[in-house]
Amino acid sequence: MRIGLTGGIGTGKSTVSKLFKELGLPVLDADAISRKQLEIHGGCYDAAIALFGTGILRDDGSIDRKAVADIVFSDADKREALNGLIHPAVWKEMDNEANHLERKNHRQPIIFDVPLLIESGWHQKMDLVVLVTCPQELVLKRVMERDGADRESVFARMNAQMPQEIKRQYAHMIIDNGGTLEDLTRQVDAVYRRIINAL
Repeated sequence: MRIGLTGGIGTGKSTVSKLFKELGLPVLDADAISRKQLEIHGGCYDAAIALFGTGILRDDGSIDRKAVADIVFSDADKREALNGLIHPAVWKEMDNEANHLERKNHRQPIIFDVPLLIESGWHQKMDLVVLVTCPQELVLKRVMERDGADRESVFARMNAQMPQEIKRQYAHMIIDNGGTLEDLTRQVDAVYRRIINAL
């Protein structure tokens, strides 16, 4: 069973992913794979420089991900171009890893932790879609504190993503992360039990 885990910026998807991992489910992290793709010897490094120019490079030649983020969250065309570059490489690696895990244990549920699961159309490749949601004001507060960002820049990043209301239409299960960690843990445990019972 392939389970797509998604949620907008600041909703707490990474915490949910960590909780699933603690319950023993393997988690494939799209963000981690995309970061690897943009490293100096990564598969998308040269193409990213061709797309954005050398202004995104640090002195050591590595790509400044914040510089890239500043560009793509204010330019929809560049954001689409970056996604078109990285998404195929990320999916190939995730699919290969999932196939490897499934050969070892075909009944093992696998979590695909993908921020743009629905936007990329990958939700169609999943057996189940789990969406993490959170009230907007709480998202703003969390991201501002976490990233040291101002309200306006966080709003820009949120507005660049598909609204939670639309994502809800694609989700089989929804985890509301507007409360305490204990409440979140209870919800993840409940989703885990439903997954295991469905096998």
